[in-house]
Amino acid sequence: MVFQLDEDSAAKLSPLELPCMEASARDAFRLVVEHAQASNTGMVDLLSLAAARGYVAHPCDWFPTPDYSWQPLPLYQPWVDQAAELGIRCGKGPTFHSQVTPTSENWHRHAAPVASFSNFLAKDRPAAHRLLDSLDTLKWESWRSEVIGELGGHPTDTPILERFAAEGSEKIREKALLVLEGMAGERTDEQVAEKAAELFEIREKRVVPISSVDPNSTMPIFTKTRLDHFSKKLGMSSLELINAWDMEYFHAQFASMVAKTGDVEARSRMAVRMIEADRPVGSQLYHLYRDVSEELWERACKQSFESVYSHNVLELHGFGRLTVKQVQAWDEFRHIEATIANPPGRNYGDPLHLLGLGADKEAAKMIYDEAIGFGLSQFDPRLSTLTFNLSL
Repeated sequence: MVFQLDEDSAAKLSPLELPCMEASARDAFRLVVEHAQASNTGMVDLLSLAAARGYVAHPCDWFPTPDYSWQPLPLYQPWVDQAAELGIRCGKGPTFHSQVTPTSENWHRHAAPVASFSNFLAKDRPAAHRLLDSLDTLKWESWRSEVIGELGGHPTDTPILERFAAEGSEKIREKALLVLEGMAGERTDEQVAEKAAELFEIREKRVVPISSVDPNSTMPIFTKTRLDHFSKKLGMSSLELINAWDMEYFHAQFASMVAKTGDVEARSRMAVRMIEADRPVGSQLYHLYRDVSEELWERACKQSFESVYSHNVLELHGFGRLTVKQVQAWDEFRHIEATIANPPGRNYGDPLHLLGLGADKEAAKMIYDEAIGFGLSQFDPRLSTLTFNLSL
């Protein structure tokens, strides 16, 4: 269910970085939301399309609520925080809910400070460390002890934990030491890389997992492992490791690690290997293609258009940017006619919806006309995403 502010509450909010949609776009937005009964993910897509065209939703049409456990577009965070300060209740639950940015000034007003801190930590770890430092030791000692328990998930937590273990009160010291004990062997980037490297071996010039590793496991340690340290622990350069990696094992997790490096040559080589192995781009992997050559970018585009993972196209290209030529190369475009007589059961699997999210205005008009030509009524709600696109 979409939450909307009343006009009086909306008028109290300061403007965001982008202006609100104009009247025609607001009408189209309400229509597409009503048709889609959009999930959290679906709402993010629609809002991303609007942002790509330079607009935000009007708070009387949509406003983020506490049950949106996904991280709302950062663009809307000032409204979330302002609403709490103004006492505007957004749906069910407390005014200062877990999506509101915690500060040393509003900490005592949060209904669940630990949950708020945990969300903040996931969004911005350095800022969360600074917040923890700013909480007065005596006044907030009990809360500080609890939130320290949220740390320990990344080597960058180590310095602040070590400081609390040496300088805090007895209660704080004990909690910090307990968390540090749980980080044994993972307190520094080098230690994490060493622990990750122990799970792999070089066999016939290929880097493969050791026999005791389940090849279907998720390898969570990769999320906090740096490529340069990892390759060094295996006795290779980053490029040598990428070339030697056996793409049958943990290719997506390894590529996610590579995607975080600033080394364009390393990312380019990993991108080539993913394309050659016919692996999809994936939601966490499009960062591989930052600043790569135009030729490599075109290869990635071609693969994404042919992938069964349609959303990869949006993540790689961005929303509302596909040209007519690019849209015509996308498999979803060729599915339009078949779905006129037999529409998909879910809006999210509808090619008209996906194409409406990805196309630029010229392409959106071409798709719209194509659907009408196949016999779809101009009033059919399946055209609502394309209508929204054209209204922006």
